[in-house]
Amino acid sequence: MSNSPQNTPSFNVEAIQLRLYPYGDYDQIVVFLSRELGLLRGIAKGARRPKSRIGGSLAPLRCNHVQLHRGKSLHRVGQIQGLYSFPRLQRDYDRLMCGLVAAELISIFAPEEDPQPELYDAMLLTLESLNHSETPRATLLWFLLYFLENQGYAQDLQACQVCELEFRERDYRFFDLGAGGLLCEDCKSGPQHRYLKDLQTDALLQLQAARQPQEYPLADSLMIQTLALFHQLFENLAEKRLKTFAFLYPDKTELSLLQSR
Repeated sequence: MSNSPQNTPSFNVEAIQLRLYPYGDYDQIVVFLSRELGLLRGIAKGARRPKSRIGGSLAPLRCNHVQLHRGKSLHRVGQIQGLYSFPRLQRDYDRLMCGLVAAELISIFAPEEDPQPELYDAMLLTLESLNHSETPRATLLWFLLYFLENQGYAQDLQACQVCELEFRERDYRFFDLGAGGLLCEDCKSGPQHRYLKDLQTDALLQLQAARQPQEYPLADSLMIQTLALFHQLFENLAEKRLKTFAFLYPDKTELSLLQSR
């Protein structure tokens, strides 16, 4: 059931624009994450016309005050007042792609019109960090760990998720691509696991413990391999292909590096 105000023809929210889709000749479908009401979908009439008053404010990953007029399946977008545009994020390919990965995950996994202010705050914090961070992939990795916990897929990185044996310093660790979490060498089985190097494990533990995104000096190749693990995990959880992750990799050979030990 919708949590939006039922007795008013229009309502206002503070919202991050996650995704946009063209509709018809001139309209735009917009997926919002709002602080007050969670995930919302709206239609911006005429937003793709050259002289549209709101079209320029509807770029992905901007935060605005938005007026919405109630509709049966889609709310109609009315007035928009800009809050945060994150200019460095909008101009930089790596920062933008990292933000779009986070946006795609929220639009797929978050329930519609169900307030999640903590998720909204985490996404806003992620965009603010991406706007100035020199290690945007580390910021994204922090968000992925947070998002898994927020959506009920908390990751125990200290012990094997099967036998619950706590890892010692020199133990091998294997990432479970089906459910996430780590496996010990005795419990790994089948093709759904990948060996995790000590540096990758250290990065995950530090970022998971952090209350906000951090710069993390993990080598680019290891960071990309680590993100590719989460790419496969989220595709398994969503049971569908995710489009934006592929733009994180400098070339398509990175996935071939993810071989079992």
